[in-house]
Amino acid sequence: MNYVEISVPDGAIERAEAVLAGIPGGVERAVSAALNRGLTTAQSESQKQITQVYDITKTTVRHKGIFEMRKATQGSLVGSITFSGHRIPLYNFGVTPKTPTSTGARVPVNLGNRWVMASPGAVVRARIRRDSTKTPSGRAFIAQMRSGHVGVFERTGNKSRAIRERYGPSVAQMAGNSVVQDVVSQKAIETIDKRVEHEITRILSGWGG
Repeated sequence: MNYVEISVPDGAIERAEAVLAGIPGGVERAVSAALNRGLTTAQSESQKQITQVYDITKTTVRHKGIFEMRKATQGSLVGSITFSGHRIPLYNFGVTPKTPTSTGARVPVNLGNRWVMASPGAVVRARIRRDSTKTPSGRAFIAQMRSGHVGVFERTGNKSRAIRERYGPSVAQMAGNSVVQDVVSQKAIETIDKRVEHEITRILSGWGG
């Protein structure tokens, strides 16, 4: 789980107070509305930045992550976003091939109590971050389960027929990346700064009318 708190940037409250001092609750209304718009920006920007740092699609991030937003109120000018969810299968990152593929060559395989000739799957190349290269894993292979699920698997031992699926990080872990957080925080602050001016104008118009 990763917890991101968004607060009002320096100067935003002061600007609202200078203009809305004579309007009951005006400052709180303007700032809380601007802050909640910043939270929405932070959530969408998090998904965008995750896909720029990690080799994963926005659709996967949305489906595999849990995003919970606690909005600011006029009584509490602080909001937060909580990112959670399980680790994401490695298959959902930068993996080739994407389908079960045989090398075509038959080699002896030990199934524990006997040897058989089998065609192993093509070597899987994978990367999690976009700034890295896809590296081969000789023990990993692409397989489709009876349920229809396709993933990257590996055998648990030389003489074992048991396999396990390989995973990458969770959405919460990726959202906690320092590069992702720096950009998200900056975008949220920019949104709040701009939105405070909009909310001040909107409240003044309504008050004057």
